[in-house]
Amino acid sequence: SEQALSDEGASLYKVFSEEVIGISLSRRTTPEIIRLCERAASDANKANSTVKDEYQRKRPFVAFEEPSLNPGADAEKAESFSYPSGHASRGYAFALALCTVAPEYTTEIMLRAQYYALNRVVCGHHWKSDIDASLLLASAMFANIVCTDEYQQQLVKAREEYRRVKEEQASSDEG
Repeated sequence: SEQALSDEGASLYKVFSEEVIGISLSRRTTPEIIRLCERAASDANKANSTVKDEYQRKRPFVAFEEPSLNPGADAEKAESFSYPSGHASRGYAFALALCTVAPEYTTEIMLRAQYYALNRVVCGHHWKSDIDASLLLASAMFANIVCTDEYQQQLVKAREEYRRVKEEQASSDEG
């Protein structure tokens, strides 16, 4: 849902920020980067919902009739399906877009995306195959948008903003 994407946004900013790409991501300081990455995450979210409705796979904690490692979310999550993981799809799509902005950090970004996705398996909300499907779904969706004029125009803005923020940070670190 769009609300889930909105609520998750700030979490994604922190996941991929300073220790991964060297700058802090936020709507205030990096709006062009956020716009680019959230567009990818939103598209993945829409594609994910269609697949999830088709397969209607039970979550592990529901199938095993055991609480997850995040029992506070179990009641809400029990009402939705696990395949593929929306959390992971959004995270992977966000990461793929971020890789186009800061390609020198592709390894770090994608490694963090993998950790972000796998925490859903560890906590019992998803099966590993849900995460695998999410990467495939996010990658296919991203391949469809990365070549569009709209994406490429936003990418120019996001890269310029990234360069500027990195330079400002370097200047403030020197002073």
